[in-house]
Amino acid sequence: MLLHLGLSALLIISRQHGGLALATSLAAYFNLVGLRVRLRQHLAPMQGRSVLHSALRALGGSVIIAMLTGRWGEVALQISTSGTLRALALGSIVLEGIVCYSGLMLLWRSEDAMFPLEMGRRWWRRR
Repeated sequence: MLLHLGLSALLIISRQHGGLALATSLAAYFNLVGLRVRLRQHLAPMQGRSVLHSALRALGGSVIIAMLTGRWGEVALQISTSGTLRALALGSIVLEGIVCYSGLMLLWRSEDAMFPLEMGRRWWRRR
């Protein structure tokens, strides 16, 4: 938290709101690294390839969805004249992104996407 505050104060001066976003991202990254080190101390070593494959799937899906929703966002802003229409367009774009990303992760058989499905199947069988 102190790192986040320090980076925010430092970067907001030169980069304004972009600096705040960068500070948040950097602090989250250092938090991830710290948590991974601590987890490794308490548990068995992580399977690096599995984590890397999962991260690459998530990155690929994120890039595809960013391109899709970004383009739809530009179109929606051009055709929407009222605030209500823009809000509806934004909501539909967010929903589209969620559905498409989830579909990609299931199509690519990402462990992160398959886990909740497997838990649901187990729960359903126990009923």
